[in-house]
Amino acid sequence: MLVTRALPDLHLDGPVAARRTLDEARRTAATAGSRYVAALAFVQEGTIAMYRGDWAAGLVALDQVHEEDLRSPAEVLAVHLNRGLANITLRQPAEGRRDLRAALKLALQQDWPEVVFKARHNLGCLEFFVGHLPEAIRLMHEADELPVRVDRLQSRRDIAAALLEVGLVDPARRLLRLALRSARGRHLRLDEGNILLDLAGAQLLTGDARGAARSAAAAARAFRSYGDERLATHAELMTAAAELAQGHSGAAPDPALAGTSDSAARLATRLLAEAELNGGAVGEARTLLDGLDVLPAEGIDAVMHEHLLRARLAAYSDDRVAAEREFALAARKLVRMQGAVASLEARAAVAVHGARLAGYDLSEAMRRSEPAQVFRALERWRAASQRLPAVRPHPDPAVASLAMRLRQLRHDARGGEDSPDLRAEISSLEQQLSRRMWAVGPAAAAVGLSPASYRSVRARLNGSGTTLLYYFRYAGDLQVLVIGSHGCAIRRLSTSASVEALVARLEEDLRARAHAGHATALGAVIDRGVAHTVGRLDAALVPVDLVPLTDSVLVAPTRALASLPWSMLPALSGCSVVVAPSVSRWCSVEPGPAVVREAALLLGPRIAHGATELRAVAAVWRAAGADVVSHREATTADLLDVFSTADLAHVAAHGVHAAQSPLFSRLELQDGPLFAHELTGRDRVPQHVVLSACDVGRSRVGPGDEPLGLAAALLGLGVRSVLAAAGPVDDEVAAAVMTSYHRGLAAGDSAAQSLRNARMEYPGAAIFTVYGADWSAARTPKVDPRSDQGVAQAVSA
Repeated sequence: MLVTRALPDLHLDGPVAARRTLDEARRTAATAGSRYVAALAFVQEGTIAMYRGDWAAGLVALDQVHEEDLRSPAEVLAVHLNRGLANITLRQPAEGRRDLRAALKLALQQDWPEVVFKARHNLGCLEFFVGHLPEAIRLMHEADELPVRVDRLQSRRDIAAALLEVGLVDPARRLLRLALRSARGRHLRLDEGNILLDLAGAQLLTGDARGAARSAAAAARAFRSYGDERLATHAELMTAAAELAQGHSGAAPDPALAGTSDSAARLATRLLAEAELNGGAVGEARTLLDGLDVLPAEGIDAVMHEHLLRARLAAYSDDRVAAEREFALAARKLVRMQGAVASLEARAAVAVHGARLAGYDLSEAMRRSEPAQVFRALERWRAASQRLPAVRPHPDPAVASLAMRLRQLRHDARGGEDSPDLRAEISSLEQQLSRRMWAVGPAAAAVGLSPASYRSVRARLNGSGTTLLYYFRYAGDLQVLVIGSHGCAIRRLSTSASVEALVARLEEDLRARAHAGHATALGAVIDRGVAHTVGRLDAALVPVDLVPLTDSVLVAPTRALASLPWSMLPALSGCSVVVAPSVSRWCSVEPGPAVVREAALLLGPRIAHGATELRAVAAVWRAAGADVVSHREATTADLLDVFSTADLAHVAAHGVHAAQSPLFSRLELQDGPLFAHELTGRDRVPQHVVLSACDVGRSRVGPGDEPLGLAAALLGLGVRSVLAAAGPVDDEVAAAVMTSYHRGLAAGDSAAQSLRNARMEYPGAAIFTVYGADWSAARTPKVDPRSDQGVAQAVSA
């Protein structure tokens, strides 16, 4: 009775009351000579200590328990589970793995699904603590999917922690908010405080310092109402971190915390060092940072924070070499972490951990106003996942099965069978697929390209006659770094907010124009609005007094500009334009022409002029001597098959950009949609992919300007160059533009040149953009495919 009563005593009166009850239980056991009751008291003591976050005390208590003193397999299981979790939390993975595997084996023998859940979940926690993040997420989600009735408050916190470590903030926050509602509904103040503290960390990660301060203050109140001053102090540390992130002085934590040996010591030391740096006390900050070497290591966000502080310390001392070393080392660690996951979304999301460092790196470069320094500060962080080799995940059969079911449901919805239940099932399947993909590790850790040097980029630009327009945000303004044969310059353009508002307006107007049509009074009004907005964007982004542009222009956009149809801007309408998420990736691509042995053409449903488009494009490439594989009722299997053999792929299919879940952006094919994520794991991909229908050039861009969407996914999979539309496209216009475009390619013009020439014939081609890098086909000594004679000969053949 006393052992059982300790837990309600903990919730009602706090840890001191629970400890008194357990001490009384042990005295009673000693008097009665009951080793069994004494063992149960230690089990309960360990459980309560770990529940409060005191893992060392919990392990000490559990180590007093001998299995032979227990009476049932359930009690042995509890010891193995809790001791395993304590060991991994205290970074003793070998001991933790031993206990958890013993627990899982016993649970399977006894057919106890609830314990299988706990053991599998805790093994996931172990992999998390040793840094095997995809495996950790896989094990935790496998446990979470088991149909068992268990309390999932802590397991959801653990899954959220693993997702946050790879930067997947939105799904982590959804889990935490779900857990918070449950904790508050059950009046579990300790759980409420812990979840609020986790939410504060997520908010800090995304730059929401005010929200983090509110969550941390609420966590401190919850802990104090529960009677746990130690955890309340931890919450106050998070409040101090949020206050420092907002630039508030006097937000330093209690210096005594830095001298402790618990998990708060390292955070307290970092925050004290940050406060000292804010006050100009360089010597004190250096002493504190030197002391971090003797404290236990933490996760990637803490590692990035330490590099930031050391870079600031070096900058205060005007030690540019030391500051550069910190920036470069931190960026390499971040890319290495991206290479350890195979999910395109997870790779992109990891960049959130480097946001503060990237901002400080840029501010130091802008303080010197040196173009070379600004370029280096931008390029080492921007779209770093694009510098990694193509994704090669370990296969997961469940992904293919879930994708097939999702394809069928989307196909049903397109056929008019839409309903709330169908939409709910689609949403559920997308969530399951996302979790599966986050959990897939690469076949081998990927090693990426180093960021291109300023000198090498200038040489490549000059050699190709190209001007680079590298856009970036700084101090609330949109700026551009221009590098070209006419020189280099850094230019402030406008406020970021004003440009973003214009981009959003253009997107709305283009969509409205597609619905209204051109040959209507409303269409004419919308056309005038589009022209006005484009003119304002042109003046803002490419002002007339910018350094002279060459015929070839490379654009490196910010996240707000990633989906802009750049060729619509009058200043660029006569240029060959390529939009590159990563200049380093662009610089690494060999510029020579490629031999097109096989051209694959695929047509999806409901493309009014699609058959005409495919016939014309096929004629062009047959005249150029290529083997043409044509699928006029293309299925997902057809597309995946030809991607493994073709040098060039042309897909005429309606596209949908899924803004909230970009890797569920899709191409509509005969058997249903093909999703962006299904293209991963290809051993070979075409060098150039043409997507001739609506919207599939659009991206959602996250921290680190990491793009996500169908075109971005193709680039991430190793496709060298993608032509896609950044908005709605009329089918008849697309057919005419594509014929002109492919004629140019087959005649030896590059992709950007061919698109420019097509714009001269068909202004509607301005909605299309070449992404990644330019591309050209080796010209064959046959009939010129641009001529009517060449097309006629190919058709008659």
